[in-house]
Amino acid sequence: MKYPWVVSSCLVQVLKQQILQAAIALSLLCFSPTAHAQPIAETDIKAAIIYNLARFSEWPPAILPNDESSFRLCVLAQDPMAETLQTLSGKSLHGRPLDIQLIAERSEISNTCHLVFFSETISAELDFMAIAQRGILTIGDGKDFLDMNGGIAIRRRGKKLGFSINKSVMDVANVSPSSKILSLAVEVH
Repeated sequence: MKYPWVVSSCLVQVLKQQILQAAIALSLLCFSPTAHAQPIAETDIKAAIIYNLARFSEWPPAILPNDESSFRLCVLAQDPMAETLQTLSGKSLHGRPLDIQLIAERSEISNTCHLVFFSETISAELDFMAIAQRGILTIGDGKDFLDMNGGIAIRRRGKKLGFSINKSVMDVANVSPSSKILSLAVEVH
């Protein structure tokens, strides 16, 4: 090459320019205001778990016919989860719209419910086996829910939420959890 310093000086200029551009970009990233992620409320996480548990469970055609009816999730109106569960209303579940039915008292649990959610504070003194015999899956939170013959219990495990399944109660309700749900469950009784 006749003038090697010209090529190297051009190369140095290009490198300086690229380093300067990278430094500017890095400073913009470091000093720009960033949006802080909002923590997700535990009730929202529980609602997502409930929705997916229903989504990956199967009800027989006798209980969930192939018509235009909605899939009905029932919850007591005074339940702390009622408001959050209502945000799921209208989502698609098993090819039909999800309907959240607020019930005033336990005696209003009807055969039109496919799934009923109970918070720990509300679930005492209910005959969950009788509810399961009507083809209704029960989901609740609290450590004693499965011992009271609930179908699926959502429980806190350290900092995480998980769920346990009472397979015999689900069999009585004639609801089949998918293998995916069974593999994700903390416990299967």
